[in-house]
Amino acid sequence: MYFIHSKIRSLFILLISMILFLSCSNDDDEDLNNETCEICCTDTGIPDGQSIIRTIDFDHFVSASDNDLVNNFYFLEGAENATISQVNSGGITGGGLVPPNELNWRNEAIVHCLLYENRIGSMIETSISFKYDEELINPNQNERTVAIFLDNGVSNRDIGFYITKGDQITVSSYNYGQSTAISLETDHWYNFVTQYTSIGGNFNDEVLAKAEVFDLGTDGTESPSSIGTHTASIFDSELVASTTFQVDVTGTTWGGSELLDDFVFNGIKRSRD
Repeated sequence: MYFIHSKIRSLFILLISMILFLSCSNDDDEDLNNETCEICCTDTGIPDGQSIIRTIDFDHFVSASDNDLVNNFYFLEGAENATISQVNSGGITGGGLVPPNELNWRNEAIVHCLLYENRIGSMIETSISFKYDEELINPNQNERTVAIFLDNGVSNRDIGFYITKGDQITVSSYNYGQSTAISLETDHWYNFVTQYTSIGGNFNDEVLAKAEVFDLGTDGTESPSSIGTHTASIFDSELVASTTFQVDVTGTTWGGSELLDDFVFNGIKRSRD
């Protein structure tokens, strides 16, 4: 009798494991809440609906299958050229990310496993640091030094913040696209900080977006010094109506990034179902 019960229990555990595997492997569901499973994300211990500041320094590396990159990010489906990888040295406090030469826009970004919950008046702040090298820039390609996207799952209604070839900050959305000139120095670390707030306003369509670059010096540990800011007032009801945002991050060597480091997620947390 004990043998029969053990056999049944083993079959039950196997069945549950198969169900969990299939739910994590479903690439056909385009709902942001179902693109991946929470098991893919290092546990924060913070319940959904609460604010969280989460820094990923890319210093944790045990193996190719256990490191800060694979534990906290995944690639979008079809990212054939997404060869970004984690290394153990060269970063601000240890490890960092080596970006690929080029990317197919945001289709080959790395995607953070948590979502932001979008609420009126609540600011979402995302940042990534990068080491700049002007000699890496390919003048024949329009690659971006670094970029952060907030994706609400509505086609062409996301919002992007990026630096192009080290000389301008751009904020871009469905009905907005403007830039501010900046000047970066080779071998300096910079922190690219982006902010998004749904204001609402009289017609429930007002958004405030801001991107700022801070110089961190040659070792990445100097006191941050702002070298440029772009602030945008955007009117887009689809953005304001968004319940959640997915965070996509990119960077390229041909855009001038030698390394990426210190990703920060700061806002109201929402896990993927």
